Amino acid sequence: MRAETVYSRFRAACGLGAKPILVSTSSIALQTAARDEYLPLLFDVLTEDGMIDHPLQAVIRKGKFHYVCDMRLEQRLGQLDLQKKNWKAGAALFSLRGQLDMDEAAHLSGYDRERVCVPRICECQREDCRYRAFGKDCDSGRYLFQICNHNLLLADAIHRGSGQKPVLPDACALIVDEAHKLPETA
Repeated sequence: MRAETVYSRFRAACGLGAKPILVSTSSIALQTAARDEYLPLLFDVLTEDGMIDHPLQAVIRKGKFHYVCDMRLEQRLGQLDLQKKNWKAGAALFSLRGQLDMDEAAHLSGYDRERVCVPRICECQREDCRYRAFGKDCDSGRYLFQICNHNLLLADAIHRGSGQKPVLPDACALIVDEAHKLPETA
């Protein structure tokens, strides 16, 4: 049985809607470890006990500065003089056409990152915007676990406290890993 199915049935039996479990960590490295190491280990244990038979679905959520704005990327590529650009940095920039998360582009310069990241206020209105599609996918209910860092968790709290649209979905549970670093982040 899928973990999401068991979870959904439990929440429905309690009269509750389906909501993800939010995990906040202090770093991207811990976010990645939670998704790629800890949750698969939990899946193995639950599978061995016969409780579930499908992998636990998790997504890493980051701030806008980590994601590519397709409109800004095309503008930057149009300005690019490949004769003057370091070839590795140029290749990293071109690789962003196929990946949304800039942290996965080795050799991307800080200068290029600033020019192609999703801006604070996104107004591109592109129907094929990968960043918006990613956000919709994250909010689709597909992921039992949503993993973010403390900065994004606090940004969400600020948005909610000021009446703005939340950054993260409503969650049924919050796990704060490395909670001792949360006050420093705040």
